[in-house]
Amino acid sequence: MFLLTEIKYLLTRSPGRSAILMLVALMLVCSMGAYKGNAHASQGALDNLAESIPVTARVVSRDGSKNSGLSITSEHYDALVSANVRNVLSTAEAAAALHAPLDTSYGGDVTVMGVSRPDAFAAVSKEEMRFLEGFDETSFSGTEPLCAVEGGFAKANGLELGDELELPFCLGVCSAYGQKYSDIGKLRVKVIAHYPYTEVNGERSPNMLVPVEWLKEAVEQADEEFYYSSLSVELQDPMDLNAFKEALPSMGFYPVDSMGADVFWSCDGVSMEDELFIKAAEELQENLRIYNRFQPLFYMLVTLMVVLAVFLTLRGSRRDMAIASSLGESRRRIGGVHLVGILATQLAGGAAAQVVLVSQFSLTPWDSLQILAAYLICAGIGTILALVQLFRFDTLTLLTKSGELGA
Repeated sequence: MFLLTEIKYLLTRSPGRSAILMLVALMLVCSMGAYKGNAHASQGALDNLAESIPVTARVVSRDGSKNSGLSITSEHYDALVSANVRNVLSTAEAAAALHAPLDTSYGGDVTVMGVSRPDAFAAVSKEEMRFLEGFDETSFSGTEPLCAVEGGFAKANGLELGDELELPFCLGVCSAYGQKYSDIGKLRVKVIAHYPYTEVNGERSPNMLVPVEWLKEAVEQADEEFYYSSLSVELQDPMDLNAFKEALPSMGFYPVDSMGADVFWSCDGVSMEDELFIKAAEELQENLRIYNRFQPLFYMLVTLMVVLAVFLTLRGSRRDMAIASSLGESRRRIGGVHLVGILATQLAGGAAAQVVLVSQFSLTPWDSLQILAAYLICAGIGTILALVQLFRFDTLTLLTKSGELGA
């Protein structure tokens, strides 16, 4: 009980000194919060990098010159999409006959593109599509007999939303000998959307879009082999990029060979769009390494700041310490009273800093408590070191000098 009274007296005797130590604690804890907050921001940016900078794997010709108008087998498709990937975009070229008969050499008078999503084909703007009520862009991910038609084509042929068409279809297949078409019979589709005509990078909007998996199902029912004309995927976890690349040969894909003159038609190359991701990931990882490397030095600096603050604020109390020592109190007890009192001010200042840590540095309460605990350890070490320096005096000599100055 007497010890608590001494500590209370120590804190209330010099409220200015206590306020200074609390302010120092507040500033140092906030500094530690800023340090940890920056490290957390870098880690968060690294964890979310796949969302901001996705890594895309795109099937191309073996020489890398083509990424559309290909003939990608179902085996290659299944192997790639069964990996840890997302956002699969695939297309397949087809044709249909509305006014003129089908021709296996030239297709039909209706250009058709099978798509997994409307934006799988560059020359289609999903934002400008007008859908029949109850349908949207996700309708193309299934196997329902649906279609979207280009606005000009729809107007020229009187096609309204909700209309049904029964047309002969054929699948387009690209080979080393050019484009050919495989007849897959008459199919019925329902018009669920209109979209405007556009041209992008030399590609033109087709007359009709159909779900690519529905088209595949129809081709297989006609006992024909199905081929995708383009395919791209995003890696679910780009941090596994190296493992993904190493697994490509086992999926049946080959490295892109730009010098391979005889492989421009082979549709088993994979082009990785990963340069921006790799650069950003390396920078963030380097930032984290720097933060982790300098964290012990930063905590040492915090400890030294506590030593300096405690030494300067208590330097004027050395006479009181000497008097207490001359009255028979042990230096260990005197130092213990000061240690507990100072740590109380540090705890108060650190507790006040919790609000700042959570509101300004976006740290969780648990993170802010960890920072407070780390600071109290630094403050405890720093206070002990400062007290060791403050107690380096001879009691009689100090009191004699104080008496002479008083006289």
